[in-house]
Amino acid sequence: MKKLLLALGLLLLSAPSFAEWESVGADENGDTIYIDPSTIKKLSDDKVKVWVMIDYAKAPDLSDDEQYLSVKGIEYFDCDNEMSAVIFAAGYSGKMGSGSRRFRNDLPETYNHIILGTIGDQKLAIACH
Repeated sequence: MKKLLLALGLLLLSAPSFAEWESVGADENGDTIYIDPSTIKKLSDDKVKVWVMIDYAKAPDLSDDEQYLSVKGIEYFDCDNEMSAVIFAAGYSGKMGSGSRRFRNDLPETYNHIILGTIGDQKLAIACH
């Protein structure tokens, strides 16, 4: 019995943790945008960072070894000034960040204003709640 409990305990400890992706909506191309509220981290009084993802309805028109169906990234939000900056992005061959990584980019912290009523505005509302 002790061996069984020990085995179950080790199994639970080794189980991968999965992101809690929440759909924010779809864009005009049918691509779905997600945010993982469990990853929201406060950087300062008015800034937070969070993991975001785009799940493409159709792969971009690239060669087979470059095609990707999803992109996960880290996005910073300036809550007071309603701005955001994507600082990291990685593309994956499968849906929802699965499959092999096709690219990885570290990006400069360049903020853009968020337009009211857009998916960016919805992400801001979740990240800065």
